[in-house]
Amino acid sequence: MNLDDCGTGAGGFKEGNTCAKRSGEIGTRDISEKQSSLISNLEKKLREPREKEQLYAISGQGNLILSQEGSKNKIVLQQEHVDMMKKDGETILTHNHPMSTSLSYADIVLASNANLKEVRAVAQKKTYLASRPSNGWPDPKEIIQKFTSANQEIFKILQPRVIEDTKNKDEFEKFKIAKNYSILHSEILASAVANILKIPYKSEEHK
Repeated sequence: MNLDDCGTGAGGFKEGNTCAKRSGEIGTRDISEKQSSLISNLEKKLREPREKEQLYAISGQGNLILSQEGSKNKIVLQQEHVDMMKKDGETILTHNHPMSTSLSYADIVLASNANLKEVRAVAQKKTYLASRPSNGWPDPKEIIQKFTSANQEIFKILQPRVIEDTKNKDEFEKFKIAKNYSILHSEILASAVANILKIPYKSEEHK
């Protein structure tokens, strides 16, 4: 299965459909040179091996307004931080995913709650990003619902493959296979939900 496979079935995923990177046609993202330069420098740091998530928020003026470290798989923000980004209205948030997975439902929900211009997740080999739709972010409840239903369908398809591919493998090989499927699952899920909710989404390979 191609890593860009996705679909628009009832639950958000239909095996065999491929959207390639159509959901990633961002168009003009209107990012200032100062924002772009700071994001580039910060994401170079985020590509370095890390055991914990690290988050940076860059204002529309291109200033670093928030830097926070979290745990291996999450960062908890205070409401005042969310309000600050929402007030700015043009904030770009970037952070790393130690397991190299794509954007999660929590990332998109935060983007909606904080009205981010863009949310980015830096993985080992690529960066995933979702930009604010022209008509604004979907409601957080709708985001969660679409992620939940699509996730269930994708799991049903991929889980048998994981079981089959890990048969008669040693523990190290099982771990590698499971990790690769986890990344694949996250990519299909994020792409499928982005298609359904019409959220501009794409991935960029690291140079």
